[in-house]
Amino acid sequence: MKRLLKTMLCIGVMGSTYSNFIVNANENEETQKEVTNELNLPVSQQIDFYAMDYTAPQVNEKSLRVDKQTVRPGEVVKVSLQVTDDISGVEDVQIQYEKPISKNKQWISLKYNYSTGLYEGSIFVDESTESGVWKIDCIVVSDYKDNTDWVYNIELNPYESGKNLSQGNFKV
Repeated sequence: MKRLLKTMLCIGVMGSTYSNFIVNANENEETQKEVTNELNLPVSQQIDFYAMDYTAPQVNEKSLRVDKQTVRPGEVVKVSLQVTDDISGVEDVQIQYEKPISKNKQWISLKYNYSTGLYEGSIFVDESTESGVWKIDCIVVSDYKDNTDWVYNIELNPYESGKNLSQGNFKV
């Protein structure tokens, strides 16, 4: 059975009036040939298929981890998370932590680690780092088509439809 795309494919035909023709299609060469035949196009005309991406990347909050629950000045805490995207690919993953005393926010950027298959980032803890439990306020992910999703921590944002992000907490 062929795997169907969840989105639509837009077909642009070079030098023709079919540039805005849209069709639901399978993600394979056979379908491209079927569409070419349906449009009665000569084989010499080039058809370009473009996947239209309207879906933001998905965060697997159950994969959220910190490598240390307790951190001292001079140490680094590493945060990891699984994020996937169906078409254009994950472009950016950011986590915003709430500091325990001032309640100010600190962003960290996560980068893809090919050996683990996870997005990873780190926070260096020094003498000026606020003591207490650092909690994730939110996770923001976007793909190469600017589809963005915000995942809020239900503990800090009870008015949002949040998730339990406590596995990303660490204590200084």
